[in-house]
Amino acid sequence: MLVFGDSIVAGQELVRGETPYRDLVYARQAAYKLGVYAYKNLAETGVGQFKGRHDLDKQRGWVYTFSNVIDHHKRDIVKSSLIVIAYGNNDWKQYNTDNTTHTLDEVKHELSENINKIRRINKKSEIIGVLETKAFRKGKDAWDMLGPNGFSYGDMVNAYIEVYKQEGVHIFDMRKYGIGETIEEYVDDRDHFTKEVHGRLGDALASFIRDEKLKE
Repeated sequence: MLVFGDSIVAGQELVRGETPYRDLVYARQAAYKLGVYAYKNLAETGVGQFKGRHDLDKQRGWVYTFSNVIDHHKRDIVKSSLIVIAYGNNDWKQYNTDNTTHTLDEVKHELSENINKIRRINKKSEIIGVLETKAFRKGKDAWDMLGPNGFSYGDMVNAYIEVYKQEGVHIFDMRKYGIGETIEEYVDDRDHFTKEVHGRLGDALASFIRDEKLKE
């Protein structure tokens, strides 16, 4: 099981006494429940499809975008029978690495290209696309809030749905499980879930994979 994504599935540092590190995030918990043979999490905090991280980029000598992560982990992709894609939030709220903006059409094009890049490397692997649920800003639901790239959070989620359906990717929608609907479920009142919610998500993702009869 191989995981691509941002901080919501990578885990984050201590916030309010809670520590959802990599071994506690929902994807890892789902992998344990499924008894997968091997699990590797390539997700990183602060990145999106377009934007890397200055510290990582400088150390590794390449920009930590989704496309480049795929290129640098081809061996892991070849060995994986199950791949989880959990990007989204940062495509809405961040600029590109060169501080330019991207359009909603570019979000869809990039996601489609990256899915097909993975499939060119491994045609047999099943792919799950995770839909991030609500985000909050200043105590309010951010669903209709415009980001710096000119589209709303809801527009971004719907764009991901469109591409996943078009590409035949299995869609894991947190909203169908009633997860992430209230601000109390977020440890920072913004984007990141509490440990308890990661546990619920792990159960839900494991059940989803079993129900969809995906490869373990």
